[in-house]
Amino acid sequence: MEFFSPRGLTLGDRVDNLRQAPPPTHDQAPNERPSHLGPVTGPPRHKMELTDEPAAGTAGAWKSKTGVFRHLPGADAFEHVLLNSIKKYSLIWDLVYDAPPRLLDDLVRAWEPRWVLPGEVVIQDETPDADFVFVIVHGACVVTLEGREIERIGQGAIQGAAQLLSLNGWTRTVTADPEHNGEVMLQVLRRKSLIEMLSGHPEPKARMMAVEASLQVGKEADWRLLKLIPTFRSLYFPYFLGRLYKDADIRLFCAGDHVSLTGDTSACMMVCLAGVLRCEQPQSLFYVELKGGEWCYQDNILANTPCFGHDVVAVTNVLVLVLYRHALQNAMFKYPETREVIMGNETWRREGEIPDITVVPCLKQLPKSVLEELAAECKPLYYRAGSVILNAGQRVEGDGLIFILRGE
Repeated sequence: MEFFSPRGLTLGDRVDNLRQAPPPTHDQAPNERPSHLGPVTGPPRHKMELTDEPAAGTAGAWKSKTGVFRHLPGADAFEHVLLNSIKKYSLIWDLVYDAPPRLLDDLVRAWEPRWVLPGEVVIQDETPDADFVFVIVHGACVVTLEGREIERIGQGAIQGAAQLLSLNGWTRTVTADPEHNGEVMLQVLRRKSLIEMLSGHPEPKARMMAVEASLQVGKEADWRLLKLIPTFRSLYFPYFLGRLYKDADIRLFCAGDHVSLTGDTSACMMVCLAGVLRCEQPQSLFYVELKGGEWCYQDNILANTPCFGHDVVAVTNVLVLVLYRHALQNAMFKYPETREVIMGNETWRREGEIPDITVVPCLKQLPKSVLEELAAECKPLYYRAGSVILNAGQRVEGDGLIFILRGE
């Protein structure tokens, strides 16, 4: 019964919990190597999680012998999830790390709980005036971009930092996992609440304004940045580049965040809009720094390389434009004059063994000229590993034919 009888956290409990957080990322000597970048001899090998800790608010977490939520009632465990997320999220923590107890308590109380049903949309792409950040306290969510799944996020994940600072609108759709057993609980912090809370505290307010100012150049960026990327350099089609920029995902990462890891499989490329990124190899001295307008992972969006070849770490707070392959294909289909140039850069089409479309029985006897016209009319589609292409009973869009060029 104790599991269902929350004791509640007092002001002192909340402050004591937050005081255990690490020092802010900017608290270091001017010439000292940032602690979040690892030793000067190169970043260490990535830590591997040997076991998954039971989710907070579950019987498994209550019974755990070593877990941080051991013997914590469900409601109290959820509040600890929020506190732990605040401590780990340097964008918010760096504002209030030395704040008086009253402000820390006000910060926790400023978050608003929200419950959503499985399959319910939390935030829709391009929703206006949605300047808030949220933490998943219980459950999981599916992130989609232009109708395709790009990520799954669970307990403790934070979304909406760029929107909280009014640097960008929502570029992704977040939906409560349709397969989750029960409601999903979120904690929401709105920009209006944050500004009101900081209004009587000059130092935290000044820090927030400094972060916004440092990323302002990213807010002013537009599609012309894409002209610098080799694949698009010979494609001066403003409408195509504008569509590609509009369909991209813009994310804010805090100093020390791993934007991507070596070996991750994702068909996308990244463009730094503001701040500094560091491309590096674990256990090596290799590194390259990216600043505004510079990019990486071009071969991944072209599907020439299936995995990321290096880590990307945020040296400072950064705005990153993430271009996904399926969005590139949508723009290419919309503007077919770009098709030849882009597909010409996809070297896997020349190097690999691509099945001939004549293996389809009904197309075997067609003349070559007709097959070439059919190929030119085809719409290329990319699906990430694990995606559902068609559900049972679902019809193919436009009553078309799906022909698999690559993958299983």
